Amino acid sequence: SASGEALQALSAICTLRSDGQQYGCGPQQTCQLVSANPADGTISFDDIFSAWRTIFQCITLEGWTDIMYMHMQAVGPSAALFFIPLILIGSFYVLNLFLAALWRTYLEQQQKALCEEKGSVSRGGRPSSDTPKKARPFGRGFSEALQYNRAAAIIDSDVFNGSITCLILLNTLTMMSERYPMPAWEASALAAGNSITTVIFSAELLLRFYAVGVSSAF
Repeated sequence: SASGEALQALSAICTLRSDGQQYGCGPQQTCQLVSANPADGTISFDDIFSAWRTIFQCITLEGWTDIMYMHMQAVGPSAALFFIPLILIGSFYVLNLFLAALWRTYLEQQQKALCEEKGSVSRGGRPSSDTPKKARPFGRGFSEALQYNRAAAIIDSDVFNGSITCLILLNTLTMMSERYPMPAWEASALAAGNSITTVIFSAELLLRFYAVGVSSAF
């Protein structure tokens, strides 16, 4: 019914404090028991696995403000004291540190494989000319090789990598600016910006695939 839909639209998450008082309920509202947690029961801190899943979603910046607002409605404004440091430390520092460690390990393995391929490292740590060389397919045509080298030069340039880094930071700020309620024009602008950055990141990925190959890109 229309009244039921209106009541559902005005509903909010609330809970009871230890002293029996209610958070999130106004003078014309009452706290009622519901069986499911938000998002079909996937967002909660009821057990360790649900808490890990919720924290992981927050540090990816996917809808973390909605989760914070729901907990602020449930337990009060003090919930923000948990979520804001979680984003600052978990998303901006720990997650980037983890990705940097993966990238450094990848570079070390790539350098090791390159040295073994060229036969520059022997078992005793001295240069060796007896190391078997890996067979390579016949080279490309001159024009194709020239385009290949140009693409590799582009992805290795400081301008290209700096532009991508700035775009990542801008996209992060755009995702952080999502809030509720938000004007329709601002929501449309954010959606358009996300679409544009998705296209740019996809083009960057394809360029890296073309320049260094799919296996080397990862």
